[in-house]
Amino acid sequence: MKRLSGWLLVGHLVWACGGDDATTAGEEFSAQAALATMARAFDSLESTGGGAFGISAATGTAHALDTDPLCNEKGGPVISGTTTEVDRASPEFSPQLFYCATSFNSLSPDTVQGTLSVMQAILCALEDAELVTYDGVARSGTFDASASCFPEGIIEPGMPTRFDATITADVVSAGGWTHQIRFQATDLDMTLRFLFDERFLGFSSNEGTLLLLDFTQGIARYETLFAQFDRHLRLLAGGTLATDGSFTALTRLEGAWSQGGDASSPQSIATLFGTDSGGYRTYSFNFDGTAFTEDAVNCTGTGDCSGQNGLVFSDSGDEGYLLHSADTDVATFLPSTEPPCFASVTSGRFPDTCDPRADL
Repeated sequence: MKRLSGWLLVGHLVWACGGDDATTAGEEFSAQAALATMARAFDSLESTGGGAFGISAATGTAHALDTDPLCNEKGGPVISGTTTEVDRASPEFSPQLFYCATSFNSLSPDTVQGTLSVMQAILCALEDAELVTYDGVARSGTFDASASCFPEGIIEPGMPTRFDATITADVVSAGGWTHQIRFQATDLDMTLRFLFDERFLGFSSNEGTLLLLDFTQGIARYETLFAQFDRHLRLLAGGTLATDGSFTALTRLEGAWSQGGDASSPQSIATLFGTDSGGYRTYSFNFDGTAFTEDAVNCTGTGDCSGQNGLVFSDSGDEGYLLHSADTDVATFLPSTEPPCFASVTSGRFPDTCDPRADL
């Protein structure tokens, strides 16, 4: 399983520390509460979205590792109660994929909940070691991954559980962010940024993960680039956000996912787009070496999707979402040398920028 080892080996260490209380305006910033709030936003999508993913409510929410009969250990959609992956050319693939991506806790960066779970464990250990104080002072100590912060199964056998680290945390104002943590260890130098004010709650790493909650407009956004597996996922949900981060009403949902991009792993794409009243149109596409071809289409939710075209990929602009390489005419990933930006690709689909208060 690709758990903590994946984050350590490819530099994907990220933020947080355990906890269940939401972070609200006027409180001292807590990475712990910020992550818990973000997790609730995406975990509440199915229960408030009128069956946006076409999944029975009997499956429940907030799933633990390997407990959902519809998702495998990496958060991929499977035929219920089996290990057989859902055919990517079937109508069920796309909606079930987004269900697993948002609700299932893979304890790995393969899903939203898995990403947040790993992050919470990491910074929980840093705070236990008293290494996180937002004063700009570098603090050295021992990162202990065997502490009670780490859920069972998050660390692969043979992985080191203790190593020396230096943490520098500070209050910042550049780029729209308000707090920053620099994590340094052998072969690792990562900067984590947070946004915490009366309207926004956000997080970004320099390794390709971005989350943003806008409580004023009721919007939650998530994007991750996992270049090691040629995977790209972005989600946008709109509705009414409670102070604890959960959606009490969902009015719109957009999503796009891609996997692969070379001869050994053909490009596959899944999209979801719609509203609670009109229904959610989903597609799956395959890149056949020349062009994107439609494999399947579906309609979920309470509406009938009449007049709902959804997110349809073609060879004329939409491949920008995949960081298209014009040299090879194949959708591939560029190095994630900086955080992905919601406006850097497919700006027509997701018009807001990664900095919610200024154009980058």
